[in-house]
Amino acid sequence: MNPKFKKFIIVGLFILCPIAKAGLILTQGQSYEFEFSSISLYAFDPDNLYGDPPVAISNQQAHADFQLGSNQLDPGESLILSLFENNEAEPVIRSSSFSATRHSFSGGGLYLGDLSYIPWQDKQGILRIDVLSGTVEIDSFKTATVIDNQYYEQTYAIPEPNSVGLIIIGTGILYLRRKRFSKSGKEERLTPSPHTTNHVDLTR
Repeated sequence: MNPKFKKFIIVGLFILCPIAKAGLILTQGQSYEFEFSSISLYAFDPDNLYGDPPVAISNQQAHADFQLGSNQLDPGESLILSLFENNEAEPVIRSSSFSATRHSFSGGGLYLGDLSYIPWQDKQGILRIDVLSGTVEIDSFKTATVIDNQYYEQTYAIPEPNSVGLIIIGTGILYLRRKRFSKSGKEERLTPSPHTTNHVDLTR
């Protein structure tokens, strides 16, 4: 393997590994707007249903959750989760603050069953995180709604870091391939070294 190429792969892995483990890092005063455009139909497990399926579905309601990468809000960390129907110019559907003094679990969410309508009937909307204090790491969001007596729910990883790393490595590979071309425009290839063959005279 080309030493330069090998070195680039090693550096790329060092870059990619911490990115792959980290979620979305936000500090005090920063905001993140997540726009979703799809919610998948949820497949209920028949073994876990009680009564008829419509009974189980009727117990579900629209909600939105966030999952923390650090598995909890540490002292001094707080944020606001806000939900919107289509865009931030519209009135907020609901918002709430979350802090270490109020919540010690791995995330938080807002349930919307008491609204006069069921939001996100077109399976799209906006969630926004505003960090009030400290530094938080957001791993994922989840949204859910009920459409025509069908329950929809989907979890979204935030962000998708592997694609960033692959772009970096892919760009490097293309660069190294260009460097391998000689001035004549032909790709340089390694010439195999000649092998010495020993002949043994078996007639003696």
